[in-house]
Amino acid sequence: MVTLIYKAAGLMFKARKINKNRITNKLISFLQATLAFCFITVPVLEKSHLKLKLYIYLSEVALSNNLISQATSLIKTCIT
Repeated sequence: MVTLIYKAAGLMFKARKINKNRITNKLISFLQATLAFCFITVPVLEKSHLKLKLYIYLSEVALSNNLISQATSLIKTCIT
């Protein structure tokens, strides 16, 4: 399950690279959908320290893709 989350996050960077860092509505929709998949997959994991690590990693990925509101919700989830 963890590998799947990391692969999905890596897919976000590959999509951005394929688009040559041009931000389009299709790309933003794809990035948001992929991040949402990761966001709902993390709670399935049992180890809390692993959840924390993944939430922080995903918030960094969101920030690197300029998805500010998604990064904020990931950080809030990480805190609570």
